[in-house]
Amino acid sequence: MAAIERKTKRYPTDLTDAEWLRIEPLLPRFSKRGRKPSVDLREVLNAIRYMTRSGGGWRMLPKDFPPWQTVYWWFRRFCPVDNVSHHPRRGTDDGSRTLRSRGQS
Repeated sequence: MAAIERKTKRYPTDLTDAEWLRIEPLLPRFSKRGRKPSVDLREVLNAIRYMTRSGGGWRMLPKDFPPWQTVYWWFRRFCPVDNVSHHPRRGTDDGSRTLRSRGQS
């Protein structure tokens, strides 16, 4: 179960308990050594879902969620951008797919 007891969903994008139970085992485990985590990953995922649904800026994240810097850090960890070859407007590195101008077929 989540560390925070959930009384109600604050936003329509918040994870349900059933969704959380399916996602939780897929998340990275915290190290047993070192500093204890100060953030609830369920709240981070709720914030990421809110951001993707609302389309707002990171700094406009409501105060109900963890700090925007923390949410952004986890977002970058979950969705790395180091492989730009899969960008829809760019071809792949091996040249198997190339861009076409609008006039070409």
